Amino acid sequence: MSRLCEELKNLELIIGPNFSFELNEEYKLISSSLELDNKKLLKEDFNQFTKKGKFLILNSFSGGILFLKVPEPISKIAIEWRSESNEFKASVIFQSDLRKPENTKYKTEVGGIESTVWNVKAIFPNFYKYNKTIQKALLILIGKIVKGICEYGRINFAHLKIENEFKIQLLIDGKVESNLKVELN
Repeated sequence: MSRLCEELKNLELIIGPNFSFELNEEYKLISSSLELDNKKLLKEDFNQFTKKGKFLILNSFSGGILFLKVPEPISKIAIEWRSESNEFKASVIFQSDLRKPENTKYKTEVGGIESTVWNVKAIFPNFYKYNKTIQKALLILIGKIVKGICEYGRINFAHLKIENEFKIQLLIDGKVESNLKVELN
C-alpha cells in the first residue's frame, strides 16, 4: 500500500502551457494492481476527471479559495474526503484571520480559512467503491494537482500570489493520510 502511494508521490506531474497535464503514468501506476472490474471503474473516473474534475479543482483554487491579488502567508491547505457525505472538502488555512481587503473584496464571510466542497461525482464518481489504498492514491493525485496549481500558478497566474512554503494535508474522514510540500524553487 505505502509503496503505491510513495511511487505516486515521486511521479513528476509534467505541467505544460496553461496548466495542461496528462495523467497516463498515474493511471497506469494506480490501476496496475486492480482487478478488471475496478480497472474499468478507474478508467471511467479518470475520464470524468479529465472532462470535469481537473477544471473544478483548478477553478476552486486559482479563481476561488486561493485567489490572492497580494501575498498572504498560508499555514496549510487541507483536502479531505468525507465518506459520510461522499464529498471532498478543500480548505486554505491562512496564518491570520485578518485578511487583506484586496483578496477578500468580493467574498462574503471571509476569515482565516476559506473552503469549498466538491461532490465526489464531479471528480472521481466511484471513489467510495475503492479500497483504502486506491482512495489514498487518488487523494494524493488530487494533492499533487493542487501542489502544481500553487507552484505553477504563483509564477503564471495573475492572482495567485504565494510567497511562503507550506504543506498540503490529505485526509480521509479526519485522519491525515499524507502530506505534500509546496515549494517555491
